[in-house]
Amino acid sequence: EGYSDERLKPVFPDASFRKYWFSCILRFFEGALGLTVTFFVIVAESSVIELLLNFSALEFVSQLDNVAFFLASVGYFGRTIRLKTVKIAETSFPVPSVPKTERQLHSLMLLIIMGSMMGAWSVVVYQQTSGKYLCKEIFVQFGDEASSELGAFTGLYTRINKKGRNNDRVEYIKTGWTNGTFSYCNELESWVFARGDATEPCDSWLAKSAETKSFDILDTESSWTAKYEGSEHGIQVEHLRMTCVDDDTHGDTCKTDLCSSCPKGSYGINCTFNSDNSPCKFLDMDEESRGFSLPDGSFLTDFKILEYEEVEENENSIKSTKSYQFYYSPVYTPTDPNGNALIFFAGRRWYLASDFNLRN
Repeated sequence: EGYSDERLKPVFPDASFRKYWFSCILRFFEGALGLTVTFFVIVAESSVIELLLNFSALEFVSQLDNVAFFLASVGYFGRTIRLKTVKIAETSFPVPSVPKTERQLHSLMLLIIMGSMMGAWSVVVYQQTSGKYLCKEIFVQFGDEASSELGAFTGLYTRINKKGRNNDRVEYIKTGWTNGTFSYCNELESWVFARGDATEPCDSWLAKSAETKSFDILDTESSWTAKYEGSEHGIQVEHLRMTCVDDDTHGDTCKTDLCSSCPKGSYGINCTFNSDNSPCKFLDMDEESRGFSLPDGSFLTDFKILEYEEVEENENSIKSTKSYQFYYSPVYTPTDPNGNALIFFAGRRWYLASDFNLRN
């Protein structure tokens, strides 16, 4: 029936209409906040165990008011408060019959709340399956300890949506010096990596993650194995780095340590090299390392950045000198014109190779 002076005043002289509605408003906001937090906990957690642990924490917080009331009823907060809590606990009022229209209103409110939560959940599910919450680009660096081939697939991978394939999960594609694809395999219940020209990544994978239901490939960074001849389960990939590079460029600067595209005049996977911080133009090798030999029996010890001239198409046709890049890094060649070697980065390591080996 709501607030009634005739019933409440004789038992609780301090009761008032304002206090009654103030308590109702607080309970409403408490319930709304509880439903909101519960919804976000459900959609944010990726495993049942984490969900149960968070619900346990919510249950603990929700019981704090009951604990405080119990402590007050046994006298921890003074005799006056103890008497009031005991009086509240022992006082009862007859519950009137609820009219049919009010019962229907309660059912309608329940349906509205449930419909709102289901609608919000549907939006989250759609956004999740469409890749809305996933990185548009990721930088991947494979180690070459398990497979020397994997190190060559280091680079930037771009997200593409493949509706109707791979359980409606996204794929990440790399193009350039080496082509590769990250995709989800339903049969293996894992993310797999395959060459870009592979028509069936599930059958021709080079590396795969542990079994997972995650839509986000970054969650699998520490659990990949590489295919190894003679081993049914493959061999553990010791080094694998996956980093989201979305929104890493702002104006002419890099906000984090990775950039999907560098401002003019800069290059490198993290735009490290520019006019203010250029790489070493010359390298000297220790003669005792006995690197590459020349026809006269001497050894190559001095290297320089391999450069070329580019003419800008403008009124003045200005020529600019630029360096060759391989895997976002400069390439070095001997200063001796008779030298036939290169120093270059190949995704995971720097290599020193002769021109003969490169041609073959």
